[in-house]
Amino acid sequence: MLTASLLYAAKVYLVLGSDTAIWNGMNVGRYVCTYDPTLFTDSDGMAAKVMNAEWRNQILDSNGRPVTFTWWMMAGNIFRHASNLNMPTPNIMTLYLMKKYYGEAIAQFGDELSLHYHTFFWSDYDGDGRWYWNQSLSFLESADDFDLTLAQFLLDEETFPVSFRSGWHYMDNDWQHRLDELLPFSMHNDWPSKRTDTTEPLDNTYDWSEAPNYFKPFRPSYENYQLPGGNGGWNLRSVYFSRAWQRNLLDSLFYAASSSGKDQIICFWAHLPETDFLTNVENINIKAHEAAEKYPGVTFEYVTAIEGMQKYLGGSDTIAPSLTVTPQYETESTSWIVSVDEAIFQKAPVFAIRDCYGNDLILEGTAAGTNLWHYSYHMNHSALAKWTIAVSDSMGNQTIETFREKDDDLYFDDDGAAFSALSGNWQTSDHHLAWNQSHKVAILGESGMDSIQWQLTLNERKHYQFYLLHQGDEHTPDSLKFTAWQNGNPLFSKMLYPSNDSQWLLSAIEPIVLPGELSLRYVYYGQPGQTILADAIKISQLVAPKHLHIRQETVNLYEQPTEELISGILTLENHGSQEINISSMTFSEAFFQLENSEAVTIYSGEQYKLHYSIYWENDDLLTDTLVIYSDDPYQPEKKIPFSIQFRPWFIILDNDDSEAYREEGTWFTSVTQAFGQSSRYSYGDGNPINKAFFSTIWSRD
Repeated sequence: MLTASLLYAAKVYLVLGSDTAIWNGMNVGRYVCTYDPTLFTDSDGMAAKVMNAEWRNQILDSNGRPVTFTWWMMAGNIFRHASNLNMPTPNIMTLYLMKKYYGEAIAQFGDELSLHYHTFFWSDYDGDGRWYWNQSLSFLESADDFDLTLAQFLLDEETFPVSFRSGWHYMDNDWQHRLDELLPFSMHNDWPSKRTDTTEPLDNTYDWSEAPNYFKPFRPSYENYQLPGGNGGWNLRSVYFSRAWQRNLLDSLFYAASSSGKDQIICFWAHLPETDFLTNVENINIKAHEAAEKYPGVTFEYVTAIEGMQKYLGGSDTIAPSLTVTPQYETESTSWIVSVDEAIFQKAPVFAIRDCYGNDLILEGTAAGTNLWHYSYHMNHSALAKWTIAVSDSMGNQTIETFREKDDDLYFDDDGAAFSALSGNWQTSDHHLAWNQSHKVAILGESGMDSIQWQLTLNERKHYQFYLLHQGDEHTPDSLKFTAWQNGNPLFSKMLYPSNDSQWLLSAIEPIVLPGELSLRYVYYGQPGQTILADAIKISQLVAPKHLHIRQETVNLYEQPTEELISGILTLENHGSQEINISSMTFSEAFFQLENSEAVTIYSGEQYKLHYSIYWENDDLLTDTLVIYSDDPYQPEKKIPFSIQFRPWFIILDNDDSEAYREEGTWFTSVTQAFGQSSRYSYGDGNPINKAFFSTIWSRD
């Protein structure tokens, strides 16, 4: 027990935050997942509760200030390939949804938004033929995806991670070196934890056994990220919420402050989807006040990550750096000179760029003088969409600036003033995977035809891509007719034949010569009695002259029976304004065969169906690569990995096969975690009982 003469005045800074992911729909055994955004959209969910001012005002620090949070938003890899169409950039969906639904509350409370990144890597390390989103064996395997994610944080949401927490608390020297080039504050020292996972799917491998155990930040050594001694960013000890109050840790914090007279700081973290998130915060608050009473003179403050580090470090600088950007346009490239009015933390300003092919990347800067850097990109400025530059000083004061060559994509929903029904009885229906959580539904009448339109204004004379958000499965119409009208006259028209898979359906690529009001009309053709959907449209200025687009970046056919011909279709699309010429298409290992490998021309906005097949007699895992050569100037050689696991003969019965499947009672369609295009589900509360039947003739013949 400390005597009165040994008590000192000091402060304890408590950083409370969440490693925020969407768990509903995440499956590490599936390359493409579909995520349910209900965590953010549910008005009675945990996100809504933690943003409630009445609850916040009950959680007060020693100064009577309500608790603030740092939201480290998970992004990258396993989200990057999501099938979700109800947000602009699935890779950063958690950040997008948090800002969309709670951006105003975050600004009101003074919360912080930043990045949480797991090194998920699609791999089969043990070679058993089963692939997973494993934790990578090193950061370098995920480095490109990390930079892409950082670029999209900047380009789409103008968010730069001045503070950071790694997924699984994993770290290695290469990752620490990258962080030391980018951001000043990390909060994932998990002393004394150490664990190595060797069984796939791999996760939760980390080592902090040599790290400091004290409640103050350290600067990691270049040779060993766990040890002090470096001159880059800071790292702070972090502890899971419940351990803060269950293991008397708060008492230890206040004791350290009182006995030394030195301020202490710690990061407490949890996951927003956890049902005890609020309860754990309340318990931390109770224990903190008890400790403050026990150690007179020691007060505590709730702070965000940046705020806490600034207060702990005690610097007086509160002014963010000022940027000056000078573009230099050349015939076949673009370069920039970036100057800053003071020393910055970063090795160079973080420069994110998006081009008309939809590529997002971080450019590397070259020092050109004191606080002066040079950047270059291999495209003329007319092929660029936008660039965003971020800097911070060593105290975390940051500046973010965005420059545009083209407007951002425009989205128009079915619940806005721009939408109207021209024919048919369209009703609003809620759905968690729809844009803004709802879409319009109609049942085709005897004519087998209904129509809708969006009326809007485009003010620039440019080429535009027009897309319709198409949700597949049984709602797919036989065809659609898309027509753009202006001043009562049709500008262009096109027939569309959508497939059963959900997608942003490219409707046209056309120039708008006379800016003004447009009417974009879609006529649905299908079978009488069929249910059809209308949800949203997208209009984009990201039009390249030639752009071969393939939505499937990889083709995994999973398990298939031996001694049967397995076939499929890969859709090649021309998203450019000019025709694109494909000179050859071949499989590198020749396991797969193509119906046509000859030269093909695809006109602007059109597509080509590439038929492939494979026949195999043995129980083998086969991998192959489809190589496509074209006159796409950005990527003249495209490679699409294929994989298939052959097993002794079996059959799969799917609910999408009307001859093999039937049901009784009330059933619903789900597009998540399914074999094939969809799956069906029932709540099991039918009377009589809901039933599903699969049937077939068990014969290879």
